[in-house]
Amino acid sequence: MRFPLTTPPGGGLPRRDAGIGFRDHFQVLYVDHANHRSGRIVDD
Repeated sequence: MRFPLTTPPGGGLPRRDAGIGFRDHFQVLYVDHANHRSGRIVDD
């Protein structure tokens, strides 16, 4: 798995995408932080 931890020194978007590397390809992970959901688990 690969995740960018910082932005480039001059700012802007990271040069590499987050994703999972397999033996024959790389699958990019798109994370939409703006549309997150929250929930609560309760025990009755």
